[in-house]
Parts: sequence; C-alpha cells; structure tokens
Amino acid sequence: MSHLPGGLAILVALMEELDIAEVAPVHAGLRVGALWDLHRRTALAASVDPLGVV
Repeated sequence: MSHLPGGLAILVALMEELDIAEVAPVHAGLRVGALWDLHRRTALAASVDPLGVV
C-alpha cells in the first residue's frame, strides 16, 4: 500500500496551517540540510567559523 496519499494530506494540512502558498523540490533535500545544521552547531559550540574561515 502506498504512503503517498497520507503524506500528501499531511503536506497540504501543514501548508494550509502555516499559510504556505507553494513548495518546491530541491536536489539537496533534508539530509544535506541536517548535515549542514549539525556542522554549524558543532562549529558554534567550538567557537569557530562554521565555514572554516580563519
């Protein structure tokens, strides 16, 4: 059984609740965003520039 209808219903409900007019697919996706966030948080905790620039 497909999970598409349930996922779509959740997406539509979130868009309506948060007043989001449109969403766009991205190549990077959640995985890259989560890794970037982890990198930034680690860098901030170590008090260094998140891009590694001195």
